[in-house]
Amino acid sequence: MDSHTSRSTVIAYYGFLLFSASQVVLCSTNLSTLRQVQVIFRHGARTIDKTYPLDPYKDESYWPPGFHQLTNLGKLQGYNLGLYLRERYTGFIQESYDVKDVYVQSSDIARAIETAYSVMAGFYLPNEMRNVNGSNTTTDISSNLTEIPLPWKSVPVHSVPVEMDNVLRQDPGICPKYKQLLKEFTQDSDMAKNLKEENKDLFEYFSNHTGLNITSPIQFDEFYDALVIENYYNMTLPEWTTGVFGTEKVTNIALFYFQFLTYTYEMKRLRAGPLLAKLVGNMNKTRESVANPGNEESKKMYFYSGHDHCISVVLDTLEMYDKKRPPFASALLLELHQSPDDSQEFYIEIYYRNDTYRDAYKLDIPNCGEPCRLTEFSKLLDPFIPTDWNQECLLPLEIESLSGGNVNTMI
Repeated sequence: MDSHTSRSTVIAYYGFLLFSASQVVLCSTNLSTLRQVQVIFRHGARTIDKTYPLDPYKDESYWPPGFHQLTNLGKLQGYNLGLYLRERYTGFIQESYDVKDVYVQSSDIARAIETAYSVMAGFYLPNEMRNVNGSNTTTDISSNLTEIPLPWKSVPVHSVPVEMDNVLRQDPGICPKYKQLLKEFTQDSDMAKNLKEENKDLFEYFSNHTGLNITSPIQFDEFYDALVIENYYNMTLPEWTTGVFGTEKVTNIALFYFQFLTYTYEMKRLRAGPLLAKLVGNMNKTRESVANPGNEESKKMYFYSGHDHCISVVLDTLEMYDKKRPPFASALLLELHQSPDDSQEFYIEIYYRNDTYRDAYKLDIPNCGEPCRLTEFSKLLDPFIPTDWNQECLLPLEIESLSGGNVNTMI
């Protein structure tokens, strides 16, 4: 597979392209009105997550430091994201870490935790590392690096166990109702049935060459991701992939997985709801702190290190999803600004950085107006935020068996 084909496949699947660091374009935000920033980012580049029986690279020896782990490239991508965020928000956040200003949370998965530390290494780069070759820009610092430079400042990263994390990890198994809805939709919905019927020959072709019994888009994405990662690291793909890997039809089938996650209103509510509640709650804390200065619960910046679906479910719920898989180290920036004309009025701006070496671009927020006021944004999200997520996650039989009990002990 030539380099052009490889590059085109990555663009089609992830919707981005890696550029040299010298091509970084920085644009500033309005720091005079900025009151809070929340950053949701995907971990950096990883090794293969799942393999398939006939995969020539299924042996773990091909994948140091092991399956589904962050690579040195992934650490550097996180580091570059930290440098970018420091450049963008210099003047808003002080250069030394202060627990009153910043909160960092990660999914309790190694690659996400390591990425969080890598981002913080770039964001809180020690002063002695800021001038390299007489320059003070992120591009010159990062352009010739193969790993994160030391010294660096340690910043605490918080996490909760996977079986309790409905905000970042979002494992379907922790919400029985959502797990059932996802299974029913992927197996029984007209959309899933039509997709399966229309691509029956293709599923059979891939099944024969992978050793898997592929019958659904979710199964398809899990194996196809292995090919994408192998291609990402310039490994030679099997001959049978020629003519099918990277085609628009095959790529679109794999990407259906991300549309399935939050396809219905109830699925959005159960999957994206807890994260949306966290985001809106943080914004309201900052709004309240304006009326009550000194409120230490309110932070100036929140960093959330997670996975591709953390970004996709938020964008899809807001009707802003571009149907591309969020790439490694991509970041969604939610900025809260205070109106210069009315100190009690706040508005939201959302930026998406889906390219490792380019500036974030502003997204239009549907049904919220311009500017998108916090009050309107909250109303927009309110239908998708469960009042009692634990209760809504229960199946009918579980509700019956727990009647009279404390349902909130479930998670």
